[in-house]
Amino acid sequence: MKLKLFSLCLWGVLIISGLPLIAGEYYNPLDYQYNMTITGTMVIDNIEISGKDTLFAFAGEKCCGLISPKFESSSGRWFFYLVVYGNGNSEEIAFKYFNNNTSSIFDLKNSMLFEIDKIRGTPSEPYRFSDRVLSLKNISPVQEILINSTHKTISFQLDKTMTFELVDLSGRMIYSSNLEIGRTTISLREIPGSLYIIRLHNGAIVHTRKIIF
Repeated sequence: MKLKLFSLCLWGVLIISGLPLIAGEYYNPLDYQYNMTITGTMVIDNIEISGKDTLFAFAGEKCCGLISPKFESSSGRWFFYLVVYGNGNSEEIAFKYFNNNTSSIFDLKNSMLFEIDKIRGTPSEPYRFSDRVLSLKNISPVQEILINSTHKTISFQLDKTMTFELVDLSGRMIYSSNLEIGRTTISLREIPGSLYIIRLHNGAIVHTRKIIF
């Protein structure tokens, strides 16, 4: 009874605020075992951000997180401190953004895999949400990634030192290595053929991708 009341109260607040109910089901954190957090900013042209805006996270058609932005006077910027909920690694997470001033809903180009207890972005290096594809060159040190599935090699072109990690779908670490600035090629011939996740980070994850070897 308490859970149902919680959900009804939450959606009641959204209705009163004028926010469209775009989630297909009730959003209830108690339905999930795990969470991950994202500290991000919004990059959309010709909009004014306000505290009445809302950022949504979706796993398929189900809403699994939402937050309104907070203005940080120390930096003069709006930040979204989003908690995304899930029941296991590797769920695909997509995002929508409601802008109150224009009464518009934006389908954001961002997507990521859910990772238990993962922290993405910081106030000094926030994750950037946008309605367009942002060049990796402009938002991260990753200039190029070339994957050769036949020979099981991955080549990186970086403009900062980073850490490379290869994990399986259960979240188990298979391989890790520190990468230097410039071009580096890693051979993974010894690992068995399967579906993996590669991660590159330098404090916060800046690139995540599924690969098949």
